Amino acid sequence: MLQFVNPLMLWGLAAAAVPVVIHLLNRRRYERQRWAAMEWLLLAARENQRRFQMENLLLLALRTLAVLLLALALSRPVLSESALALTGSRRTHLFLLVDNSASTAARSGLRSGLEEAATAATALVAELGPDDPVTLALTNDNVSADRATGRARVVLRESRDHDKVRRVLAELKPAPARADLAAAVDALDEVVPDVDGREKQVAIVTDLQRISLDRVEAAGDEAVTDTLRIALERLQAKGAEVLIVPTGRDVANVGVVGLRPEEARDVVQGSSVAFLADVANFSTTPQRVEIRFLVDGEERGDAAAWLDLPPRSAGPAAAPTRTHRFNVRFADTDTGPHVVEARITTDAFALDDARSYAFQVRPRLRVLVVDGDPDPFSDAAVRETYYLVPALAWQDDGPIDVRRVDVAEYLSQRSLLDWDMIVLANVERPAPDEAARERLEAYVRSGGALLLTLGDRTLPDVWNDELWNAGDGLLPARLVAADVRDEDWLQLDLGENQHPILRDITDPANAVLFQSPFLRGFLRVDEPDVQRGARVVLRYTDLGRSPALVERRVGRGRVLLLTTTIDDLWGGLPGSFLFPALLHETVYVMTSKG
Repeated sequence: MLQFVNPLMLWGLAAAAVPVVIHLLNRRRYERQRWAAMEWLLLAARENQRRFQMENLLLLALRTLAVLLLALALSRPVLSESALALTGSRRTHLFLLVDNSASTAARSGLRSGLEEAATAATALVAELGPDDPVTLALTNDNVSADRATGRARVVLRESRDHDKVRRVLAELKPAPARADLAAAVDALDEVVPDVDGREKQVAIVTDLQRISLDRVEAAGDEAVTDTLRIALERLQAKGAEVLIVPTGRDVANVGVVGLRPEEARDVVQGSSVAFLADVANFSTTPQRVEIRFLVDGEERGDAAAWLDLPPRSAGPAAAPTRTHRFNVRFADTDTGPHVVEARITTDAFALDDARSYAFQVRPRLRVLVVDGDPDPFSDAAVRETYYLVPALAWQDDGPIDVRRVDVAEYLSQRSLLDWDMIVLANVERPAPDEAARERLEAYVRSGGALLLTLGDRTLPDVWNDELWNAGDGLLPARLVAADVRDEDWLQLDLGENQHPILRDITDPANAVLFQSPFLRGFLRVDEPDVQRGARVVLRYTDLGRSPALVERRVGRGRVLLLTTTIDDLWGGLPGSFLFPALLHETVYVMTSKG
């Protein structure tokens, strides 16, 4: 049956009488006065009078019909469901796939890409009948840290509540991840039936980002398969009409794509740390942006700079990136959690205009140095740790706090857990009894760092008995014998060492600063057993390329063995520029908690 959306507008039908009234008023009679000169004109008029009357009546009918149609149009007549059934029209099931990935947050004018997508999807819902169902799926419903894309999911199934569908569309938010359209179409395909008595319409509303469309899979040496195309073909094979609705516009975008510490080490109270921010230009025009750094929401020091970025070239090439360095020092009161943030000028896509890095500032590192030769016999000799202590604690309020003790005081300590690192420097007996061995092993296994240095007081058999323990002890390699000569005859091999301790030292850019001194001797060890977790960090330049630094992980801790002396008895290492740098890198790397 015929129904009206605005039935009150039917009162406008009464306005159809207005032309009739005007016509009747124009027919009122006048007093006639005969005039001889007009008699011949009246005769001619009588001959055309019938034609004039027909024209007036036709004009009256058209005016009346125009008013009637206007009133009917304003009342908005519709056919009810029973009338539609009589006309034989078919019902429709609309399957909506809306792209709500991070790129849809880009704004063009006053609206974002996702807002335009929601408007387009709402318009498609408005074209349905009141009882036509809607199934709604999103490309990014669940986002987790282990996924570069969101997980596609169907959020509404066969909903006939169109108001609810419109509310869900209006409340959509961009997800912090990219879309995988192929996976999203697969998720939608699972709910599209093979046989249905209704017309199946599939509408994919997306901003057509290339990264969302280029997902491919390769199986061995087989040709690359276009998974998205295959997924769309499956929908068409089910009789679905597939419609791609593009939304959004291309906008100029610059983003902070990375923020990290310059060195992979803990941040320690009293130290300076550098952060590197990577800024990329994703647009095809050059961009100039200001970058600012905030520490806990506030600027510190020289925290702002301008960056000029070249345009991105066409094709799949990566966006050009500039890296800016920011340095900040953490004072004594700065221990605990902190956040550094890199932020650029806000543009049309705000999601990548800032990036944060959270970290802990550790208290000053406490290092216990056990001097195994505090009173050398020769007047020309110095105590074993004479060079080591000032090289570590080079400033009073620095990041490393060093305490030097003799062997007796070391053995009298009830617990070693208060120290971040322990250095046993050329001691005769590193663990003279079972209690001392167990205490030292417990310290390392719980996460402590142990540095062992050798010398003229080191007895290989004693060390092997107390720390090697057939390979199950703390010693990274079994000691053999000392090889000491009267002249300088070997050096440390600083070529292409990738261990974190040596990464900066062996950098070609620092080759002028850090060169190996000449040495007169070292203590030979067996080649470390990789199966037991030991590895060589640094070697000598002798013919056999003997190990100079050997590392081993024990439990949560680390042990590092230096097979030469830290005094000047066996060479010039303590007096070189390499020595303090090597010590500091060793402390930072070995005490790092990540």
